[in-house]
This record gives sequence, C-alpha cells and structure tokens, in this order.
Amino acid sequence: SARFEEGIALYLPGVQRAGGAISTPPEIPSPFSGPAANRAAHFAGGRLVADLPEMDLEYSVSFWFWNSFPADVRPVTGYLFSRGKMGDKKAIGEHLGIGGTTKDTKPGRLFFYTGNEVGEIVTGHTELAFRDWHHVVLVRKNESLRVFLDGKAEIETETAWTLPPDVTDWFLGGRCDNFANFEGKMDEVAIFGKALTEQQVAAQFAAAERIAPGPPAAQRDSDPLEPAAALKTLRVPKGFTVDLVASEPQLLDPVAFDWDTHGRLWVVEMADYPLGLGEDGAAGGRVRVLEDRDRDGSYEHSTLFAEGLNFPNGIITWRDGVIITAAPDVIYLRDTDGDGKADVREILLTGLSEGNQQLRANGLRWGLDNWVYVAAGGHHGKYGIDTAIRSSRAGTDVKIGSRDFRFRPDTGEIQPESGPTQFGRNRDDWGDWFGTQNSRPLWHYVLPDHYLSRNPHFAAPEGRVLLPPMVSPLVFPAKQPEQRFHGFDQSGHFTSACSGMIYRDDRLFPSSPGAEAGWSTLDAFTCEPFHNLVQHIAVTRDGVSFTGKRAGADDEPDFLAGTDRWFRPVMVRTGPDGGLWIADMYRYMIEHPHWLPEEGKAALLPHYREGDDRGRIYRVRRSKDPVVPVPDLERGDIVEFLSSPNGWLRDKAQQLILWRNDKDVIPRLKALV
Repeated sequence: SARFEEGIALYLPGVQRAGGAISTPPEIPSPFSGPAANRAAHFAGGRLVADLPEMDLEYSVSFWFWNSFPADVRPVTGYLFSRGKMGDKKAIGEHLGIGGTTKDTKPGRLFFYTGNEVGEIVTGHTELAFRDWHHVVLVRKNESLRVFLDGKAEIETETAWTLPPDVTDWFLGGRCDNFANFEGKMDEVAIFGKALTEQQVAAQFAAAERIAPGPPAAQRDSDPLEPAAALKTLRVPKGFTVDLVASEPQLLDPVAFDWDTHGRLWVVEMADYPLGLGEDGAAGGRVRVLEDRDRDGSYEHSTLFAEGLNFPNGIITWRDGVIITAAPDVIYLRDTDGDGKADVREILLTGLSEGNQQLRANGLRWGLDNWVYVAAGGHHGKYGIDTAIRSSRAGTDVKIGSRDFRFRPDTGEIQPESGPTQFGRNRDDWGDWFGTQNSRPLWHYVLPDHYLSRNPHFAAPEGRVLLPPMVSPLVFPAKQPEQRFHGFDQSGHFTSACSGMIYRDDRLFPSSPGAEAGWSTLDAFTCEPFHNLVQHIAVTRDGVSFTGKRAGADDEPDFLAGTDRWFRPVMVRTGPDGGLWIADMYRYMIEHPHWLPEEGKAALLPHYREGDDRGRIYRVRRSKDPVVPVPDLERGDIVEFLSSPNGWLRDKAQQLILWRNDKDVIPRLKALV
C-alpha cells in the first residue's frame, strides 16, 4: 500500500521527449502516456510513503525527477528516495539525495547515504540540470550498490547494509525522518524486487526517446572585452595615460616579466593556473619573448621560448638566457642554437615548496650586492618551515625554512633573508627591501636576517614596518565589488595584495628635496587583482624605516583602477623607459579554489580557467610625454647608463659591467663615484 502525504500537488506536466521548462506545453502522444498528456506529482514538503514488507536485500527503484530547488541554499538539496523507519532521527537505512552545501557531498550531484550513525556517503560526479528531467535507477543487491543516471552508471561501489530487518517503510520525495525533503516533480516511479541489469536500465531510458540534459549553464556577470575595449575601462589620474603594450595573441596569462639588454620583453605565462592543465593537472607554464621591431613602444612580435613549466611565476634575464622560478625549481633557460627556443634547462636550485600555487617562491630581483633575491612565497612565518634548498652548482644544501633568500646564479651560493614575502620582494635605490602579503600591501624589512641570525637565542621584535601601518587597509575601486564567498568584512580592503614595489625613476613623479640622500618621499605601488586596481602609496623616511599612506583623494579611485571585472593586475614594475608597467592576467576569477568554501567552489567551478586565452601588459606614462622604445644597452655606453635616473637601467648596466669584466672602465667608474 502507498499514500501521498500533504504537500504534494498532482497533475502537473510530466516527463516527455524534449524540454523541461515549466512553460513547456504537454506532448501528445507521449512515450509515457500514449494519446493523453503525461502528468506528474510535484513534491513540496510531502512524500510518497509505501509499506512493502516483501522486499529484502535485493531491489531496484526507478523514477524520473525534476529538481526545482537550488543546490547552494541548504546542506542537502533534497532526498529523492529513502528506506528507513518512519521518524527515525538517526535515519539508519538507505537514502538517495542531491548534494547541497555540506562539505560531505558535492553540490547538485547525487549521493547515497546510510544513516547518521554509520555515516557512509558515496557521491556521484555528474552535475544535475536545474528544472529539467533526469532518470534514476538505484540497484541494490546485498552490499552491492549501483546508481544509474540517464541510462549510465553514476555510482558503483560496495556499501554496508544498515537497514534494520524489521523495517518495511519506503519513501519517495523525502527521507524517513522528514529531513531535507525533495522539492520538484517525480514521475514514472517503479520498484522491483530484483536487481535490474545494466541493459534493462539502458532500455528504460531509451524507451523515453529523450536526450540527457546537460549541466546547468554557467552564468557570468560579464563577458571578456577585446584589448582595445578593455583599455577604455581603465582609470588613471588626470595627466596620466595608459598604453596597451602587448596583448593576445602575442601573449597569454602574464604573471611576471623582465627586459633584456636588447630591449626585448620576456614574459612568464602561468597558463596552468589554478590547478594545472586537464584532468591530471599537467604543467603548462610558458616563457615568451616579445620584440618591438618597429620601435613604436609596443610589442608586435612574439616567440614561444619555453613551455611545459610547472606554475612559473618569476623571471630575471641573465647573461644569454633567463632564470625563472617554477617550484620546486629555479631554472636557467638558454637558447644555444639560435632558433629562439630554449634548448638548455639547467636546474640551479631545487627543493622549493610546492604547496598552493599562490604560495610559491617567486621574484628574482637584482640586489646592489650583486646577489639575486627570491621571495619565499609563504603567507605566514610557519608556511614551508622545513624547506631546504639544494644548489646544483655549489653542491650544497641550505635550510631556509619559511624565509626569503638570496643566491648567486653563477656559483650557486645561497643565504637566507628576512621573510617570508608572498609575492614580490623589491627594493629601492638604496638597498632597502620591501615585501607584500595578501592583506598587507607593503612593508619594509627593518631587520635583515644576517643581523637576526647572530644570536639565535634572542627573541627579536617584529622586523617589519607596515606601510600603511595597518592590516587590510582600504582600497578604492572604480566598480562595485564582485561577489565574495568568505571574508565578507574584507570587501573594499586589500585581500589579494601582490607585487608591492618602489617606483625607481623620476619620469612619472619628479624628485622631491632629499632624493640624492634617499630621504625624499618614495612612490610605491601594489597590485590588488581581486578589486581590479593598483594602489599608489606615498612612502616617507622615518628614522631607520618609513611611514606610508595611500596617495590620492578618498573620493577618487586608486591610481590605476578598472571597471572591467576581468582586469587582474598581478605585477607592476618600473620600466626601462620610466613608465609604470603592469601585467594583467585577465581572468574572470583570480581567487584560488583552495581558499573558497564549498559554495564558492561550486559557483565558480565553470569559471576556473576562463580567460586563459587572453592577457595584456599596460604602461602608464605622463600624457605630455611621448612614447619611447626601451633602449638597447648593447649599443649604448654602459657607464653612462649608471648615471640614469632609471633603476632598471642602472641595475642592468651594473650586471653587464660585472659579466664583461672589462677593467678598462675602472677609471670612468671612479670618476663617476
């Protein structure tokens, strides 16, 4: 015997060959009801309850269902079928449901559950359509469980039988204890006292003459813009102009860049962000070389130099190649046969932490001391605390823990530095080093590690000074903030700060008194990709350290702010031309799924890689200044470049002088000093 409980409406449109929308007109004739319109029951709190004492450990239940309840609202979207004692709060038995927000299930996917005490959960993998018809058959034979969805196996496993032997209650449209009852329509229900075969299930679905619906359409709140249109969405203060320097197809997914002595732009592309390529998460990072052959200030020629790199995120041009960070390695890439492709990959260092892709070693910045500095990538002092680096050239192992470090690429020496910096360890003209972490846009390293390490038994005070002096300072975007899934009180504040740096030229901001002695106000910039902006921070010397505050009026957007959600500035640098250069990864979402709650993961799953076919690099300059190409140091006077106001040019000239080991320039260097 069976009965409908209250909370069920009858005679609604049932399943048919095509369509599932509420407004779909009835189909006549129908494979289900012949010459009459097929009708179904709509469940809205009630259940179909049956007493079937003759059923044992072998059975099958078949039905069509049409879910009308969103999968992101409650822990379980709804239970479709249940065997258990009426009202049993422990729900010991057999239950088939649709996953919701609870972490134990997958939103919008089938799952099988055996009760609150046993707690065994088996989940399916197919995302169910919303407000469309699916066919389900659950087949049980002793401990064997098979669940078919639209004629195909969805769940196949062995699961312990927990239903008490004296329980004969069956439920459709809800669970035995009335928890999370199904909301939607059910049709063509059939219960069999045997285990249906795979062929019989497939025949049932085929008889409906219906195609299985696809997953819910992924809805975006905006579409990507072409480069010229995206450029128009960027806002800078009066007197400044933004130029599009490079874009797809010349480059994709840029996260770091550097120039070589010929003026070519080398770009690291993290094409495998956030979880790798394909189902196996394969490495897919690239290095690309861009050339401005017509010398108009934009890069129109592109060469793929290297690919198949593991989440690369940092680069420095070095001698006849480039050095990149791609955890667990620091790799030296060279082209020895002149074909524009890297044919030598030398692992200089290995052992870097391979945790979350946003927490990996990066940077590669030249120091005044002729060492190359690397940010450890961690977001707190205990992340990667056991990290030890192997130097192939020096043949040594150095434990750096969670600290930043410096190394000499030619000889392989490694030394720990204060840290960690998450993304972007940069310095000013006087050797002061600065770091960044998600909610801390900039800090000054007041106490270098070589001082702190003199006495390992001394509990040193905080060795950093925050600029501004607070955690999660305000940002001033040019658009309404996008939806957040956690940290709701952080909306409108720094949450994804990266690449904090000191502008090292006087072309955008004239030097103030005291510049020669390093006491003037410095202009710092930090990217905030979640809020689509780059903030300008005024940094002023204060004793042995600095103070900092946001530059600009509170009623104006930050220095560079976009109204396009896809604008994701992830690196900012002083260019050799004196401009402010910005890498725009251009992604629909920039957050790593690891940080999202289950609701956010489900909502953004279709968008994890949207934008991987795009990428831009911009330059900000004074509107009155003409566009000038990046200089070719190989054709200039290297010593003269040491007198340039541009920090990158001076650094690269210093490198060339060291590499060439030309003693003839020593008198000129002394005269310069």
